[in-house]
Amino acid sequence: MRLKPGLRYCVAAFLAAKAAVLAPQAHTETLDERLFSPRTGDQLSCADCHAEAKVIQGGKVGMGNRRADPLAISALIDAVSEEHIFSAADPLDRDGDNISGRVSWVLSLTDQRQVPGRFGWKASVGTLEDQIANALITDMGLENALLTFSTATCSADEPGCVVAVASPVDAKEESALAILAAEVRHLLTPQAKPDPGGVRLFTDTGCAACHQPYMRGTEGRGLLLFTDLLLHDMGQELAENRTVGTATQSEWRTASLLGFSQKAGLLHDGRAETIAQAVEAHGGEAQDSVTRFLALSETQMLELLAFLRGL
Repeated sequence: MRLKPGLRYCVAAFLAAKAAVLAPQAHTETLDERLFSPRTGDQLSCADCHAEAKVIQGGKVGMGNRRADPLAISALIDAVSEEHIFSAADPLDRDGDNISGRVSWVLSLTDQRQVPGRFGWKASVGTLEDQIANALITDMGLENALLTFSTATCSADEPGCVVAVASPVDAKEESALAILAAEVRHLLTPQAKPDPGGVRLFTDTGCAACHQPYMRGTEGRGLLLFTDLLLHDMGQELAENRTVGTATQSEWRTASLLGFSQKAGLLHDGRAETIAQAVEAHGGEAQDSVTRFLALSETQMLELLAFLRGL
């Protein structure tokens, strides 16, 4: 059944009107509010997937199972400077450590320029606004200031169904998209320093080569994140039979290791029930680190696992 033209845009209009009221300040309870989509019949909130970092089964964009990270991690990723991402890249492995992370270049819908991808398991999205816009339309069925449906009958997993709005609005405009982005950024809070002994042991295994404990923020301060936001070849066990963005089937953006206690299942699809299982699934550029991890003494292994669970 085709939706009436007015119904297609009623949700977007409602959110835009609400945004004008909420614009003066950020209230994180907005992330808990359920929004109804007349296209899908769902009534979802951002927190439904991100608060408990659950695995989205199947995905509505045909990309297989995907685990959602806590939104506070998105706030940190958004605050990382582009310069730090560039400085961490070593696509030709010039230092000879068998780690060749590379930048995933993407087009930002927000300001129509090429930017380093930083969001998504394949680093296929470059800005927080773009990431939220994609989640709204593909996971929640809600058109927004950046993305719309090409017809009233298509579904989000059909090729060409989701298209960019003809005249993208400025990200600062008083819109639902801007309000949600402000809500996420509001989650950026002071961080506690990790245990030095745990960081040292983590580094000695080689894990910190990709899961870098700190990245530099746009204001110059260090952000505890345990990622480099680069694409790395992780071997055939983690490869998928599809490509996303510029990433190959076996390339993945380094995941942040923060918030283990909030994650239901590890790795991109939640397949690993334990940290050890997640580590052992790594291959490719991470193979040396896996070998060193498995060679740890029982005492060292327990210490490292306790450190990671406390992140």
